[in-house]
Amino acid sequence: MLAMAVIVAVAAVVFAEKEENRASASLVGTGGEDGRYTVLLMGQDEAAGLTDVMMLVSVDAEAGRVCLAQIPRDTYFRYTKKDYKKINGAMGTLGGAEQVCEALQKAFSLDIDAYVLLDLDFVRSAVDMMGGVEIDVPSDMDYEDPAQGLSIHIKKGRQVLDGAEAAEFVRFRSGYVRGDIGRLDAQKLFLSALFEAAGKKLGDDVPRLAMLVMRSVKTDMRVDRAISLLRAARSIPPENITLLTLPGEEVRSSVSGAWYYVLSRAGTAAVLEEHFGVAGASACIDPAHLFSNTARKDLESVYCREILPRYYTVSELREDGLASLSD
Repeated sequence: MLAMAVIVAVAAVVFAEKEENRASASLVGTGGEDGRYTVLLMGQDEAAGLTDVMMLVSVDAEAGRVCLAQIPRDTYFRYTKKDYKKINGAMGTLGGAEQVCEALQKAFSLDIDAYVLLDLDFVRSAVDMMGGVEIDVPSDMDYEDPAQGLSIHIKKGRQVLDGAEAAEFVRFRSGYVRGDIGRLDAQKLFLSALFEAAGKKLGDDVPRLAMLVMRSVKTDMRVDRAISLLRAARSIPPENITLLTLPGEEVRSSVSGAWYYVLSRAGTAAVLEEHFGVAGASACIDPAHLFSNTARKDLESVYCREILPRYYTVSELREDGLASLSD
């Protein structure tokens, strides 16, 4: 149903880390004056054209930190006057990746340097290029959807997934207690495994990897910038790579009965200020109040409540697995 190549792109374009030779690196000709580079990564549903994966990635070369902030696909976002206001429909309504990027820049008061839009085939080829990824699958994954040509059967336990199996792992969502939020947590586990595989298997072959990415995606990032970004990020250790979901809460609409994920304005501002360099974010983000609706108490009650973000590092996820994600 959804194109999860965005997950691999994070590792492939940004985080192919090598354990030895962690010499300092700097971004050349990319990002802002502070050495920070921000990318909007998106993966599109192959059947319906919805953007079911959306993630902001910040590479701060000066501080030696990386942050990946997942934006849940059901996030309430008033980009249209139509009834469907989940953020995964924004690309089709607004006209493309550039327009989504512009809308989020305004809403988050954030400078986004580039966007990357990928399809599912890239997950398979990139994971296979790395020789697979090792992950401890938390439970048996069994799901059939003939309409989508989807047949997922992965057994519980630690194993190396090839490209096709990796694509199935990140698409699976039917067995999680918290639905899509559970799927996002599983993606964090997969990302941490992917980073480790990238560090062990890819070595110094940065230009070849960057060219693979650039041929397989739609992006406004230049090849030289992709190579420079990758080289800079390779020096960042796994304990400095942070993964999170923008803080908020699921709300069932009192009007339509549809489920939305409503962002906490204060919690989101804290993420943007700490990890994305948005100075004074608590005062400047969402000036048009697009992530809620003042006429809707069910939405406003979450939007106006301070919900703190939950941070995870690649180191923690690789060491503790699901225990890192438990309450």
